[in-house]
Amino acid sequence: MSYRNPKIFMPDPNAFSKGFESTLQYGVELFAKQKKEKEDLAEKAEQAESILLSATDLGGYKDLDKKIYDSFQNNIRGIVDAGEFAKATPARKQEMLEEIRNLKQGFEKLQGVISTPADEIDKRNPDILALKLQLATDPSKIKVIGSGANMSLSWGGGEGEPINEISVSGLTSKRIINIKQFEEPLRDFDSKSLQSASVEMMNGAKLGRYDIAKNVARSTYIANLQSSLSDEQYAYIYTNKIKGDLEKLDEQKAAVLDYKAKEFEIKLNAQDERAKLYKPLPASPSAAQIKTQQGAEAEQARQKKIVDKYNLFLNDPKGSMKGSSFGKKIEIKGDIVKILTGTTKEGEKIYESYDIKNPNDLSALAGQWAESSGVLETKNIPDFKELVEGKRQEKNQYMQSLKLNTPGTQVLDSIRNIDTEDPLNPNI
Repeated sequence: MSYRNPKIFMPDPNAFSKGFESTLQYGVELFAKQKKEKEDLAEKAEQAESILLSATDLGGYKDLDKKIYDSFQNNIRGIVDAGEFAKATPARKQEMLEEIRNLKQGFEKLQGVISTPADEIDKRNPDILALKLQLATDPSKIKVIGSGANMSLSWGGGEGEPINEISVSGLTSKRIINIKQFEEPLRDFDSKSLQSASVEMMNGAKLGRYDIAKNVARSTYIANLQSSLSDEQYAYIYTNKIKGDLEKLDEQKAAVLDYKAKEFEIKLNAQDERAKLYKPLPASPSAAQIKTQQGAEAEQARQKKIVDKYNLFLNDPKGSMKGSSFGKKIEIKGDIVKILTGTTKEGEKIYESYDIKNPNDLSALAGQWAESSGVLETKNIPDFKELVEGKRQEKNQYMQSLKLNTPGTQVLDSIRNIDTEDPLNPNI
């Protein structure tokens, strides 16, 4: 058997070299790629840390001891230490950011304390006021203790001095109560009350009934004030004006009303000299004049009686209704008053419900109370209902103007400052 053209296999002597070079080239390229990715990651980490460090900068400061400023700044910077933020887990990063945020908020609140004059800080903020006074007198004596989330400001401790301390987290959570939010509405209320009283007193002086008009103005002011002040306004006046040590709210309220009555009395007395300009010359009145004067005094007394019954109802609507014959056909649960109006064929009672906190409902209740309780003479009931309706309309107009004229979230704050115990009173 013979073979033609036999093919003989000859191995490539460069095969190993070629394969090795190919593998080596792949490894070099892979290594270069991985190196580039690591460099990119490192660059991004540096960028993230740079941004974070920029965000931790408190910026400039004013009227603050440099030692305190440096403590805040160093505590914040210390959270981002030696690239720790870039290497931290997402959960730890969130914790670090929260610590930074709390310290920055504490610093901002401290700046707010510095920028608020001491005489405008409510004395119900004793720790804020103490910090303000120390910052204003000798901030160098304020010590910074602790670090990070446990950082606190401490001062005092000298001879006869108490040690004061407030944490940064506690400072952040506190509300700086500025007295302007109370002073301005109270000043406006007193101004309007005095203006109204002055007109009535001068009218009384023209008719020779100045003292009567003054007494009516005095009682009207106290009644309106009592039904207008909120509990927080009572607390503000008692703490900042009277500065007493009574603990019970009812006792504080009584002290506030007495204080405001004396304050308003001084303003009323200032009208006495002016009233003399309107007093008529002494003369023997005619029978017709005497009759007219008596009629006017009787009418004024009648109107005062109507106002007194109105104030009696507003000061204690539940007690007024339950304490009269009207109370026999009503049920009171909380602020809801149910009036029995009849029964069904099955004998079930039918009620109409009213909410005392609703000005319209309270107005309706006042009218029904006047008609059914017997506390007013029949001839006085229409005038009483007219007074109630007028107060209801004033209240609604005031609430509407408040919503239109108060910007942003201050609407809610202003409405909360309105006394909900007197839905018919239009003031404050």
